Amino acid sequence: MARSLHKRDVIVLPQLRPKSVIRSALACILLGLAFFAVVPGLGGTTPAANLIYSWQRSLRQRSLVAAFEGRATAESAHFVLYYDEVRDGSWAAATLESAEAARESALARLGSTPLSLSVSGVDPGRTTILLYPDYASLDRQFGSRTGFQAIGAYWGGVIQLLSPRLWLDAQAPSDAEARLAIKGPVVHEYTHYLLDRIVPGGNYPRWLSEGLAQYVEYQETGYLWLEPGNRLWRPVRPESLYSLADLTDFDSLENTALAYRQAFLLVSYLAESRGDGVGRLLGRLGRGDSFGAALERVTGLRATDWERSWIRWLDLNLERYPGHSGKEANPS
Repeated sequence: MARSLHKRDVIVLPQLRPKSVIRSALACILLGLAFFAVVPGLGGTTPAANLIYSWQRSLRQRSLVAAFEGRATAESAHFVLYYDEVRDGSWAAATLESAEAARESALARLGSTPLSLSVSGVDPGRTTILLYPDYASLDRQFGSRTGFQAIGAYWGGVIQLLSPRLWLDAQAPSDAEARLAIKGPVVHEYTHYLLDRIVPGGNYPRWLSEGLAQYVEYQETGYLWLEPGNRLWRPVRPESLYSLADLTDFDSLENTALAYRQAFLLVSYLAESRGDGVGRLLGRLGRGDSFGAALERVTGLRATDWERSWIRWLDLNLERYPGHSGKEANPS
């Protein structure tokens, strides 16, 4: 279905594609058992499902790197960058510098530490970034819709970026790092990466991932996806919004812009109303709680009651975010 997507971000969830019927059957058995199994882990136990997913992610990461055409590499303390030296050599250093800054910002915003990124005590090592030299090579990774061109994506443990040469400047200027920090998608995509590391089981709704990424991005850069399609009015009418139940089918919703904005506002409410609510929620999810159970433990409310509370908060606080007015949004 053709639709308009968030141009700064596309996240595609990895899929397991066994090569034989035997492997497929074995995978199903293992995944079924994983819901009941736990293994010793750092500070407690780790659901086996998390380890299976981590294994899948590592396979996908190796596959993405192997298929990448750029063979030049550069490293920083926490990242390894693959790129085309001829076309994008001038942007390599600035990309790594902006990634390091994005890492620090996202860790602080989510209340995480490098230790919490480990899976069963195994250090994830440097995060892989692939810097694609053209739209077509990035687009082939996730098959975006006609007329849509992404500049960033996260998939399978790898941050995928379009070269800033195509959307910022042909050569990296002296203030390249600062410009990337404000205009680039790195902090957004690294937040996806963090969530994938902290909650490797994926036991959360898609809107939470997009809401977190937007929340961190907005706090750090001031960027918020606003357009006529996600304008909101006061008083806020529940019937004008997607419900939490609707948002569980995030990728199938007709008004993608509104779904993204609601995701951002839901996470903003959690962060503002519960202090360390975001970090506590991620901690519960990382230990294997269902999203509903984790949300209730953190907020003291069932999901339906929390949703009603959010709508009341939204009606009082919508003016604090760009793109609102008493009658109609005016994106800035």
